[in-house]
Amino acid sequence: MFKFEKKHILIILISGAALRIAVYALMPPTLYPDSYKYMAQAEMFHRFDLSGYSGLAPGYSLVIAAFGGNIQALTLFQAGIGLVTSLLLYFIFGLLSGSSRIGLAGALVYALSPFQAVFERDVLTESLTTFLTALTVYHLIRIHSGQDRPHNWLFMGLSASLAAALRPVMQFLPPLAALLAVLAYYMQNRKKSLSNAAWRTVLAVLPAVIIIGGWSAFNYHRFNYFSLTILTGFHLTNHSGAFMEKAPPEYADIAAIYLKHRQEMIALTGRHGNTIWRALPELEAVTGLSRAELSKRFTSLSVRLILDNPLPYLRQAAKGFIIFWLPFWCNGEQGLLPALRSGDLAERLLLWPCTLAQALLTAVFMGLPFALALNRKMRDQVKPNLGLIALYAIVTATAVLSTLTEFGSNDRFEQPVEPYVLGIGLYVLLRLFFPDKERIQATR
Repeated sequence: MFKFEKKHILIILISGAALRIAVYALMPPTLYPDSYKYMAQAEMFHRFDLSGYSGLAPGYSLVIAAFGGNIQALTLFQAGIGLVTSLLLYFIFGLLSGSSRIGLAGALVYALSPFQAVFERDVLTESLTTFLTALTVYHLIRIHSGQDRPHNWLFMGLSASLAAALRPVMQFLPPLAALLAVLAYYMQNRKKSLSNAAWRTVLAVLPAVIIIGGWSAFNYHRFNYFSLTILTGFHLTNHSGAFMEKAPPEYADIAAIYLKHRQEMIALTGRHGNTIWRALPELEAVTGLSRAELSKRFTSLSVRLILDNPLPYLRQAAKGFIIFWLPFWCNGEQGLLPALRSGDLAERLLLWPCTLAQALLTAVFMGLPFALALNRKMRDQVKPNLGLIALYAIVTATAVLSTLTEFGSNDRFEQPVEPYVLGIGLYVLLRLFFPDKERIQATR
């Protein structure tokens, strides 16, 4: 039975804080193209003037606006949230395994990760999405552990909905978490009435109706586009843009402009990804359409191209799925691979062990379902339970939906669920190399 220990809490806080203080002192906040979009929208929110609102999801911009656009304060807040995330992971893995030591290990994988600490200095949604996902999982695991009090259902739904407001691809999280919670409720309380499960489910999905539904309704009123963001069509071009020359004649006007800029983007970067942002000014000028209207056209065009060209799309998606599991931005000028190839000995000494450890834990995570199916000893040590199944469901859904809807920085998209990939990998290795004899005897 898991029981948290104060010394473990202190170890997590002290070690995690030491790393974040060092990163904060050595690295300035990092801004990316997406950062400027969030900051521009935050300025609109700060002025209570949405006349220039472009349809970007509101969550992260509202956080920036809450700090008055002070990036140093924002990233310091993200570092603090990183420590809270580490504590949540301690309880998640402790409840999942029944062991405070495994809870500590799962927390330290995140608390001492230089990759995550660096992300907390970036003006991007990843760190806060990771925290909100962890908060969702924490309440879900509590429900799976038999603690199905109503506030756990409400807070689970609220944190999942806020994660979606930060990153729209996470819109699957509220319904999936509610479904997993209902499954646990019925397995643990088979004699309880349907009404008990029904009103708990209402508590879980109500925040999504208010937050996701409310902002989608605002976008529908403003742009006739019912969604958290109006940028879906633009994101899909990172898939469909690879075979945009096959566009049907009725889309020839926007396809021709896109193809011109795709050629320039490939010459510049070697990739077609994010071509749409280079093409947008000309698309708006030539067609006279608004961004919302252009996004709608590119949505219908991309869906048509994907349906007409399934094999090129699946090849592209498969490549994106593989990239999803790679550590910390393996591509690009600021990515991991250029750093590993650099002549900076200190940087390479830090990154190589972290990269190899991450690759090992990811491989263990992927191989665990097969090992459990084939090996009784593994089932004795890592007994499958609803909590473990829930984590695999959330990680898998994130990987698949991120891959199907986007192709670009897919390795960055893993960050909100990476703690569960690495934590489960470490959990399995600890069980194998330090077997719990009492646990084995109890299961036989």
